[in-house]
Amino acid sequence: MEQILELHEHEDVHSIRDRLEHAQTERALLVIPPYSDVLKKRVDLQLIRRFAQQKHVEIALVSHDMQQRALAAEPDPRIDWEHVYDPPTPPRETGPE
Repeated sequence: MEQILELHEHEDVHSIRDRLEHAQTERALLVIPPYSDVLKKRVDLQLIRRFAQQKHVEIALVSHDMQQRALAAEPDPRIDWEHVYDPPTPPRETGPE
């Protein structure tokens, strides 16, 4: 089930978290009003993403602002890809020569 949450211009991270907390859904669509400063900061988006992840809620953003959409599309910076363990590929066994 999906729930549409139409955000208001005065909302902040705390009110959005509260709304997600009370949402009875596995997926939430956050609709940001035009010309609004709601979730325009990278840190705010990260906080909402992490909160939603903890609550097992998949979120999507609807916004007219291209920069805001670009920020939302960025991968989660908590993962340091240079230090993710990638096990070595075992050597291929060759048959008798």
